[in-house]
Amino acid sequence: EASADTLERPAAIVRPAPAPVTIHAAPNEYELRPTPRRPQTATIATSVRRPAPGTAPTARPVGQPAARPHPTTASMSAAFAPRRPAPQPAPSPRSGDVIADAGLKLSEVFSIPALDRIGARARNGTQARRRAVLDAAPEAVRRLSDLLERDPRARQEAGRFLEAEGARLADLLARGRASMSADATRAFLLLDAASS
Repeated sequence: EASADTLERPAAIVRPAPAPVTIHAAPNEYELRPTPRRPQTATIATSVRRPAPGTAPTARPVGQPAARPHPTTASMSAAFAPRRPAPQPAPSPRSGDVIADAGLKLSEVFSIPALDRIGARARNGTQARRRAVLDAAPEAVRRLSDLLERDPRARQEAGRFLEAEGARLADLLARGRASMSADATRAFLLLDAASS
């Protein structure tokens, strides 16, 4: 039988402590950086002096520099200072809207029942749609057609609009899916009828 005194204990394994890990991070814009201190000159020291009681304060000499704020203070005040708005380019003398150039307002050209009739007839094809627009707003189509004949810039803008949106809107109108109250749909109806 073994007693507690006779049992040998295993020797403790001693490992050296790990070396301390030092992390070196590069300073970022938010950390304080040491700034070199400038020695004070005699001219600055004299500007700090207070006048004797009973005498008038003297002004800083002309050649003497004023005390400058700390760089962080200067950048912070610049960051929060009110800014003047950037100058806006002058608007062009003519409107980019061909329909407004013709003196028309999209909201006043078609009535709601006229838009319903145009939508119903648009399902019968392009010519039926154009005749419906001409029946609903003959004066608007004539004025827009006159503008497109005499103004090459307006003709070019109308062509770009019809090229970009025309096929999509014509397809929606033919399927009865177009929003007849949308400005794009109304503009397409007028420009398509006036340019044909």
